[in-house]
Amino acid sequence: MPLSLGGVTVTFDGVAAPLTYASTGQINLGVPWEVKQKTSTVMQVMLDGKLVTSRQFAVAASSPSLFVDTGGTSADGNDFFPAIVLNSDGTKNSFANPAQAGSWVTMFLNGASAYAGVVPPKTGSITDAAPIPIGISAGVMAGTTSLETGPLIPWPGVLAGLYQLPVRMRESTQSGTHVETLRVSVDGVPAAPLVYIDKVYQSAGLVWVIEGVYS
Repeated sequence: MPLSLGGVTVTFDGVAAPLTYASTGQINLGVPWEVKQKTSTVMQVMLDGKLVTSRQFAVAASSPSLFVDTGGTSADGNDFFPAIVLNSDGTKNSFANPAQAGSWVTMFLNGASAYAGVVPPKTGSITDAAPIPIGISAGVMAGTTSLETGPLIPWPGVLAGLYQLPVRMRESTQSGTHVETLRVSVDGVPAAPLVYIDKVYQSAGLVWVIEGVYS
């Protein structure tokens, strides 16, 4: 991944961060793995080699967040967004395309700070087509029910540090399509609330399910 876009460079304790997007009002980047063993880090934003701003951040072992669809609606009244979820057949979950109750779906996470072995992947690298499962504990709750999960694994073909999580939806006897609100945690740390257009949304994602019991 590029370490500079349009003259923009961002460093953490002097280590350049991989950039995926840079504009006048927004910069998207990956925090370098090198900060993992520290308690704080100093971020510096530079334009054409000149310092624009600097800020110190605390460093956490994990600060997971769930990928959600902010283009959808949270009009259910609970301020939850639809989670980005793939059904068992690989298609995107939606009201018009719900998952079967009892089936496996795939969720996507950021900020787990996990990697296989003792050496992190190269900062800015792209994961392999056949990624190695990560030995870290991820949990998903639907109400008061703990759902079965598969191993947290790197998201193949994208920037290292993003992960996919298989989750088995609970069986249901409800008729028609209904929505499940899923809460995700990594090693006991809940997925952080989402701040979107100056409003804080809940740390959960909506998944649509249709009746159907699987063994």
